Amino acid sequence: MEKLPNDFEIAVRIYRYNQRNEPIYLTRLVEDLEGRISRATISKNLDQMFDLGIITGGWRKSDNGKWIRTFDIADNAKELISAIAEKYPGPE
Repeated sequence: MEKLPNDFEIAVRIYRYNQRNEPIYLTRLVEDLEGRISRATISKNLDQMFDLGIITGGWRKSDNGKWIRTFDIADNAKELISAIAEKYPGPE
């Protein structure tokens, strides 16, 4: 199976965390995708997906009391990202 483009791989990862109702944030994405996508590329792709309306963000307190920026798939992109996630199951 072909490798997903970086932006879709990141979006699918965010989608899967959203489906499990688990917060997803930059550090977790970097850890999950370590060795496959660099931190700089993840950050750049997140900016692009925000600009395109594919993802949204919010702030919440982590378990250790620090504020973190979390990501969600935007309502208008859920159907597309869901279809991609089904075709490319990949790691959870």
